[in-house]
Amino acid sequence: MLTARLGIEIIRAGSNLKGKDFIYRCLDEQCENPVMELVLGCGLRIPHFRHKHRGQCTCSDGETEWHREWKSHFERIECDMGIDSVTGEHNRADAVVGSDFVIEFQYSHISDEEQKSRERFYSGKGGMVWIVDANKKRLLKRLNEAIQTCGFASIKGQPFNGIYFKAYFPDEVFPKEWLARPVGVIFDYGQDRDLIYLLPMCGSSQAVCRLYERSDLINALKTEPAQFMQSAEQMEENYRRQEQLKREAEAEARRKAEEEEQKAKLELRRKIDEAICQAQKIQQTQPPNKLYVHLVEGTSLYVDARGRYYNRVNNQIVPVVVTRPAWTLRPVRRRWRL
Repeated sequence: MLTARLGIEIIRAGSNLKGKDFIYRCLDEQCENPVMELVLGCGLRIPHFRHKHRGQCTCSDGETEWHREWKSHFERIECDMGIDSVTGEHNRADAVVGSDFVIEFQYSHISDEEQKSRERFYSGKGGMVWIVDANKKRLLKRLNEAIQTCGFASIKGQPFNGIYFKAYFPDEVFPKEWLARPVGVIFDYGQDRDLIYLLPMCGSSQAVCRLYERSDLINALKTEPAQFMQSAEQMEENYRRQEQLKREAEAEARRKAEEEEQKAKLELRRKIDEAICQAQKIQQTQPPNKLYVHLVEGTSLYVDARGRYYNRVNNQIVPVVVTRPAWTLRPVRRRWRL
């Protein structure tokens, strides 16, 4: 265990506790022997707590260094998630990120009943994902054979975009007990290899996976845990829905732009008509040889009483020359009559 109770606080094991005469207690209030001791370890070992005397409780002293190494990357670990109303068991999650998204680290064999029980319970909370130790000679051999025989194929197109891969024969690559799970499973093949994330299959025979570097996976679990809850079918459906919403938004934006353009044209036409009316009234008061032009409100355009347009160029009012496309003359074939 990486955490223990000190008074009313829960503290984390570390070298800063060395030499301090504290009494640490187990997180499980029903533990028979709650007193724990600090183990600092040496070398690459991670400081942790263990029971002075073994007892029956939800806190395990049988954790491996692999467990402790994974837990050390997360802030919320060994969290009490409550009692399962179906089984009556007390559940303590290995690590929790986001809104109660649970990460379970599995090193040894686990029964199918226990798998289903945890998946059902944690999926009702905020979702979960398994991280399974696959650094075993047999599993590494099967993985290498699949890579050499092109057992994986990149999935082109959105939303996968070449990042995700399809495993043609997943039962020959991954342990069978971890296939067809309703939640995601991450296989850890060792420190020197990328991790493989197998998407939730949810009854589908299609096995879709993705490669992650260790640091990238830890960061993704901390910042975007929701992406580990989607199956391949759900990703495709969400992408189609987002594209449909995007097209509808673009169509709405075009419609609004056209309406605004039409309104602007009508408003300009109204201002021009008002300027023409004003020019006609004032032109009647002018001498016959004097032309009056009136400025259209909000523009640099002038109009006269006849509705002709003018612009100001170099402090002079000049007519606006309307250019029309030149007519193209087609050659006429003459028919000769004999």
